[in-house]
Amino acid sequence: MLSHCATSALAGRKKHYAAAAAVAVVILVLLFQTLRKAYRPQGYDFTSYLLSAQALLEKRNPYLVETHFPYIYPLFLAFVVSPLTILPYGVASVFWFLLNVGALLLSVRGLIDAAPTQTNTSWGWHLAVPGLTLFLITFSAIQNNLLNGQVNLLMLACCVVFFTRFTDNKSVGCAVGLGCAIALKLLPAILLGFLVLRRRLRCAIYAVLATVLFCLLPGLIDRRDLFVWYGTYIHQFLIPKLTATGGQAGGFNLQGLLACFSPSLGQSPFVRVASFIASVSAVLAVDLATVRSRSVQAQVWAFCAYLIGALFLSPMAETHHLVLAIPAIVLLGTKAVFDDSWRTKGVKVLLGSFVASFTILPQLFDAASFYFIPLCILIVLLFVAAQRPACGSSRVPVEAPHQ
Repeated sequence: MLSHCATSALAGRKKHYAAAAAVAVVILVLLFQTLRKAYRPQGYDFTSYLLSAQALLEKRNPYLVETHFPYIYPLFLAFVVSPLTILPYGVASVFWFLLNVGALLLSVRGLIDAAPTQTNTSWGWHLAVPGLTLFLITFSAIQNNLLNGQVNLLMLACCVVFFTRFTDNKSVGCAVGLGCAIALKLLPAILLGFLVLRRRLRCAIYAVLATVLFCLLPGLIDRRDLFVWYGTYIHQFLIPKLTATGGQAGGFNLQGLLACFSPSLGQSPFVRVASFIASVSAVLAVDLATVRSRSVQAQVWAFCAYLIGALFLSPMAETHHLVLAIPAIVLLGTKAVFDDSWRTKGVKVLLGSFVASFTILPQLFDAASFYFIPLCILIVLLFVAAQRPACGSSRVPVEAPHQ
């Protein structure tokens, strides 16, 4: 007869396997839905990537390809995707989907492994049930990325590589990870501030050089017209978005939230400046709470805050961008489960408020800018986490951090 402990352990393993199986089933359903979108007449975002990559190979301007989803990224993405143009469309779509799922899993594992002392846990099957819960909370953003064939999960993986190499004090790997992330999409450029504030100037310079190198790699295909193409990118996308001339303000920030109630107020120069100052101040509040810490792993809270800061500063409020909030959600969620010091009444209220506002408010008001409210709650939680180091938990002890 099995002992009570053995029976409990067996039941626990079954629960973990069931949670992992549930996630796998959802991923398979998402794959089916993604392929349905891929074969629509207009295709989906990955279709645009392939068409722009094909244009790059044919030495045509990738930004002038006629497609339902215009290409709006640096040319590094088209260069990276170009080998997939030789594959059958369906095979390329499945490969891209699996690549993004893999990037998400590696990002989550990288985050857990990079800061075990901050969450009081390490990677293992005990994370299956909390992982399922966090998966459901972030499902909207994950689903949006996978179904639309977006690149944000790969960008997130590059950001996580940046931080893991930072904790290992490997400047080259740190710079390459950040350079790759910025070259895919410009939002992670805010992490240069993370390095500068920590006086890692050499690493910041390397990251800038890596970004430039990655952005110039398409020149191997057509060096003559490369800067002409980037001129198209700057004038048709960057300038209109940064100057808010491309339409109503709608970022994940105070300006975007106010624009939901009054478009004219959202366009006010005073509101723009106030929104910028509020966004930067929120990030710096968390950063200053961690920058002087003797623990390198404690810097993970500032890293998460900078990614949320990228959402605050982005002129576009699109659901697929919310993957940048996943590091904060994952780490705060695991900390809430495995760190005894985190289970206070105040923290529970903040966590409950975040989950309710993150899953309900944007859908209730049908406006993505309402994500600004739960993102602000995340910033507050990150500040609290930075102020309160992890203490022991009797359920799943943390492994000693690897050197």
